[in-house]
Amino acid sequence: MTVTRIAIPLHRSRRWVDNVAANLRRLVGHAAITVSDATGEDDALDRLRAEFGSAEGVEWLGPRPLARGWVSHCNDLLDRSTERFFAWLPHDDEIGADWVADAENVLASQPDAVLAVGTLVPVEEPGVTIGGHRIDLFEPFSGRDGHARIRQAAEVCVFGDPSLLGAAFRGVMRRDRSVPLPADHDGDEWADVLWAVRMLVRGPFVAMPATYGKRWHAENTHSTWGDARLLDEFRTRFLPSALADLDASERESILTEAWSAEAAARSAEASVLRAEAAAHARAVGELRDHFEGSRSWR
Repeated sequence: MTVTRIAIPLHRSRRWVDNVAANLRRLVGHAAITVSDATGEDDALDRLRAEFGSAEGVEWLGPRPLARGWVSHCNDLLDRSTERFFAWLPHDDEIGADWVADAENVLASQPDAVLAVGTLVPVEEPGVTIGGHRIDLFEPFSGRDGHARIRQAAEVCVFGDPSLLGAAFRGVMRRDRSVPLPADHDGDEWADVLWAVRMLVRGPFVAMPATYGKRWHAENTHSTWGDARLLDEFRTRFLPSALADLDASERESILTEAWSAEAAARSAEASVLRAEAAAHARAVGELRDHFEGSRSWR
């Protein structure tokens, strides 16, 4: 009996049919699978069902009335799952059966962990991908000290690398500890990052050996989002909302500490820049003095 469900949300996915098919070949028999196209704007679902329609353990979901956007689609798939573990698999990414097996093993051995995730590695495809970078699980997210773990997540949000949180969206979660993606703002920007913060309130993440192949390309959803750290609303509304499961005093403490850490980091950066500017000024002055004192240029 399979205890993990992998949900593959499609949307204008025809160009990724071969990639989804390759994932299905690796995963059928190792997990329950849902392939879903809520909008039906192309024939990707039909093409995949033509090849895998009789595969055991694969569920097919076609167009249906959902709120617009990827968040509502993903939340619908999460809500339908009854398995012990659950993961979303974007149509342009790659995993193998080891992603499922390793997640099941580490989550079974660490019952306090709410999510398992391995290292994300870029899939390089000439003419398609545009770089990318390796993302390992940020060690503080595995900490058992809830306050320290959540504070680190808040600090990443306000002055760190949001991809450290976004990577968790590719992880395998414990279904009975999961939360839906936030759907309280237009555009669904940074919903995966904010969701990861809320999951860290529920418990720690755990690393696993398997790797995850992610494609960075021009049509990635997140490529249009901009920098969350520069958005006032991200700080004043979205991040506090992600901490809503904490009591008010704990939430205030986390936010205050994160903003104080940011101020200290910015101050340190400014000090370094001032020191560098002073060093450059001294070097220029020394060169000028040497030039003016030399006879060779006259």
